[in-house]
Amino acid sequence: MERHFSPRRLSSSRLTDEFIAGRIGEVYRIAFPWATVVSQDLFEWFSAISKSRNTSPEYVFLSLPPVVGMLSGPKTKLEVTLFYEEKGNLYLCLLGEPGAGKSQAFNMTTLAVKTMADGSIAVALLQSSWSRSGLLASIDEAGGRALLAYEEMDTFFSSVVRGQRDGQSDRTFFCELFDGCPQTIVRATADDRRQRRELEESSVGITGFFQPQPFLIDHGDLHTRRDGFMERFLIACPRPVRLLPDELDEAIETTSGYPLEKHDFRAIYQLIGHNHQDGVRYSLSMEASAMYRDLVTERAHEFNSSIETAEKGEATNQTSNTKDIRLSLKLALNIHILQEAFRCLSLAAGQPRIFQAEIAGETYKRALALMTFFNNQKDVLFKEPESTNDTTSQNVDRPTLTSEDTMKRGVLMSRGLAVTPRSFGKRLSDSKRPKAAEILAVMRDLENECAGKVRSVDRSQVFLKILPFTPAVCDKYKLEVAEVNKSALMKDTFLSEKQKEAFTRLEECVASRAHVERMEASD
Repeated sequence: MERHFSPRRLSSSRLTDEFIAGRIGEVYRIAFPWATVVSQDLFEWFSAISKSRNTSPEYVFLSLPPVVGMLSGPKTKLEVTLFYEEKGNLYLCLLGEPGAGKSQAFNMTTLAVKTMADGSIAVALLQSSWSRSGLLASIDEAGGRALLAYEEMDTFFSSVVRGQRDGQSDRTFFCELFDGCPQTIVRATADDRRQRRELEESSVGITGFFQPQPFLIDHGDLHTRRDGFMERFLIACPRPVRLLPDELDEAIETTSGYPLEKHDFRAIYQLIGHNHQDGVRYSLSMEASAMYRDLVTERAHEFNSSIETAEKGEATNQTSNTKDIRLSLKLALNIHILQEAFRCLSLAAGQPRIFQAEIAGETYKRALALMTFFNNQKDVLFKEPESTNDTTSQNVDRPTLTSEDTMKRGVLMSRGLAVTPRSFGKRLSDSKRPKAAEILAVMRDLENECAGKVRSVDRSQVFLKILPFTPAVCDKYKLEVAEVNKSALMKDTFLSEKQKEAFTRLEECVASRAHVERMEASD
């Protein structure tokens, strides 16, 4: 099996537009291994149903494992050895450009959980901010099933980052949910007492999409802590394709030939939920077990070799994902359940739709191929630049940014059209965070350069971008017009709802938004 070694982790402070564009182009060249992940008939079905909604088959297929694992329920387990079993809980983040069909894939695979046929399968579907107590209460009320689903995952990761800075242990909490660890639920009673009860088991999935540029800029530092949090996430940036009208018509015609229950995922989800109401004990076949043992052996040799190297005082290479073994089992379990759902839906009327409990070697092989795809994507996305040529622009006419210019560029590229010193500061790590007065001084300098205006709104000093930026500003701060427009239309999760509402009504924001939308329409 191919070995994956961990590159040095990506630091967002070293990123440039050129570097990010090159890195995304590199991951796009990693082809998705359809032939080794699904059967030909399933590939044809995924291709047709995805394209009929004008989205990519990769987005749709890769979105399913966390949903399937969650639907299998807290009592479903894969028995690996006498003392080791694995659950289907999975976390996923897919990266995709605006207009790539992310919303269509999200609606097809995730929001379909809301509209399952008869509503008899209880699921907590959470799409907004959460508190630990509220999340645990929702999981408990839904019988242990919960799916945290985000069309734009910045909401989730920003909450984790804020908790990380405030000394909260959200990372540990989500590691425990991934592992299915028991949790203590604390509720306040009518007489102001605290009532505690144990949530023994849960089946939790996290899934969603993120634009690649802001993900790498804002959240690349999530990988710097070796606590297993990001190692538990499956992350990929598949190459998207937009269809021409004739191609879309052809896909719709193909889909119309499928039985009604195969037009979307609701019937499939319902079947999975019903078959796992009381839990199912799955096992590996002899062939699958042999492949699993081979993987464990390989990882054991790698680990022991790194320890021997460390004993000699030499630098060691660690595997790219310490959760490879566990992820291979979770993926195998969820792929098997999905395959069984499709098989049962194809049975003649009246035949019992019972899932087979043994996972075949072919299925585990597909899980390994999928895991390798995710590892290859992660290795490219998060490796540190190997040389200055990988990170710096080759355009010698552009000046080198000073540290103050870097801060100004950050303000100009911040999400949305309005930026406060507080919201900008929250995006910086504690060690790099300047004082609010210093940020405000930078904003006033930008005002003097005609890049925006500083105004007092609702007792907050706010910098309002005036778009389009002048060519002199774009050249000085190395700004690309397309990236500026893209950032301007994003939501800033560090602003309060009251601030967002107040800022968007301001004349400068209205004019700048109108300019960006005209530019988008002309493209």
